[in-house]
Amino acid sequence: MDIDLDIAFKKLRQLELQDGDLGAVYWHEVAMLLRDANQHRERALAAEEQVRRMRSRKTKPVLCSRFAPPLGSERYLLKRFSP
Repeated sequence: MDIDLDIAFKKLRQLELQDGDLGAVYWHEVAMLLRDANQHRERALAAEEQVRRMRSRKTKPVLCSRFAPPLGSERYLLKRFSP
């Protein structure tokens, strides 16, 4: 879902101009929080897409018997090569 924040920023700018010095600082901070939240959302969506692509490239794991540990595990090596 794409959200166009231009309308919100215009309204916040109007509020900055109407409310004087203290109000302007407050509404400016609100606008910066909104901008930062939008940037974090975009980064999160990009990271989610990257994870989705990485998972789709991965091959399915090979299932093994629960009694036969995977090659390279310590138990397998100790069983196989101990005297």
